[in-house]
Amino acid sequence: MKPILFAIAAGLFWGVGEVAARSILHAKAIGPMTLLFLRSLVAMPAIALAWAIMMYVMKSPAEPRTWMARMTPGLWTKAVFGSGLAA
Repeated sequence: MKPILFAIAAGLFWGVGEVAARSILHAKAIGPMTLLFLRSLVAMPAIALAWAIMMYVMKSPAEPRTWMARMTPGLWTKAVFGSGLAA
């Protein structure tokens, strides 16, 4: 039941966010890159908090504590340029 509720909530939030973004862009007060910057800036604290909770409070097995030591230069390159910039 929970996954369905989370999926519905995610869809609602995504829809509201896109309607708001479209409204902002149609007002021509800011451009699309400024809006993208602001959305990313606002999302970072929430993402950091969710990561910290998963790492240190819930101690999720999907998030290894030794991730920094396990990252090779090749993995850093993939993370930054592949999933980071391309996504």
